[in-house]
Amino acid sequence: MNRKGFIAIPLIVFLTIVLLFTIIFGISFTISKGLVIQKTITVQQDMYAMLNSLEASKAYLDTAIKYSLYQAAYDYGLEEKHDSNPDNIIVKISEKAKEKLNGYTKENYKFLSDKYQVQLPSYSRIDPKIYKSANIITGFTVEAVPTDTIRIALEKEGESTKLEKQAKINFNFQYPILQLMDSLTSDKLKQKADEIIKSHWPKELVKTITGCDKKSQRIETVDVLNEQLKINSGKEFKTFEDAVQLGFNGHISSKIQDIQNQLSNNLISLEISIDDPKATVQVEFCQGEPVDNCGKGGAFTYTRKCSFNYSYSGKAKISITDKTKAYPVKALEGSDNKVLFKNFVFKTTNSFSSG
Repeated sequence: MNRKGFIAIPLIVFLTIVLLFTIIFGISFTISKGLVIQKTITVQQDMYAMLNSLEASKAYLDTAIKYSLYQAAYDYGLEEKHDSNPDNIIVKISEKAKEKLNGYTKENYKFLSDKYQVQLPSYSRIDPKIYKSANIITGFTVEAVPTDTIRIALEKEGESTKLEKQAKINFNFQYPILQLMDSLTSDKLKQKADEIIKSHWPKELVKTITGCDKKSQRIETVDVLNEQLKINSGKEFKTFEDAVQLGFNGHISSKIQDIQNQLSNNLISLEISIDDPKATVQVEFCQGEPVDNCGKGGAFTYTRKCSFNYSYSGKAKISITDKTKAYPVKALEGSDNKVLFKNFVFKTTNSFSSG
């Protein structure tokens, strides 16, 4: 009996040690496993947050390009400009929009908290391109070209996680003012003035008088021109210079009024005035001699034929107002600098000449 009891005691001690070791190891394994799982969950949460930060910052940039273009178009429209056409208009607006867009990207984009800060790139240029619908200019597209990618980095427990996303931005800007300006470029105004010259002042004109009672009359150059002007407008001018200058002014003013009526509507208005219009004419040749057959039972006839070369110049002061108030901008007037929905105004002076 004593020997058996002696054997049982060491066995109990051994089993107790094994049990304690198993419990301690199990607890240690459980704690270690829990730490790994918790770390995995934390890493996944950070990764999701970083990915969402990039998506949110890209959406921010998409909005920034819109507001940059709205403001640039509004500001540029109020500036003094000359010889504007759709191509140079969109270039100038895009240059201004680039400056405003880079203002939006100077600081990091914060997502949720300071922990997730996205580094935004600057933009080297904005490339514009006119687009048309049914061959009518309705606006322009832009592509903002960045100097770098959108980036976010997170340092934690000696480990670094970095993510990045492309930062190129594309946007279609509906800008109806371009459609009107496409009809009012210097080249288009020259075409309209050429039409006036062609319709009302032919290069070759003839005037004839007949009758023996008119033997003492002579035909002056202005008389040849007036013969045509009376047919076209019922007007007769005393001097050669008046015939060209006043006649040209009247016809160009009438043409401009027609353009205003055609292009203006409830959503957009157009005002055009012609500043300092000038028209001159050069007589290339005039010839003709009287034929007197009165003493021979005939008639007196005097025909004078002249050839002219015309030139002209003028400046069209143009003001276009888009009354839709479609885009929010910061009004330049006033001290509060509030963002408002304003009428877009575009003012320019386009020169035209026969040269």
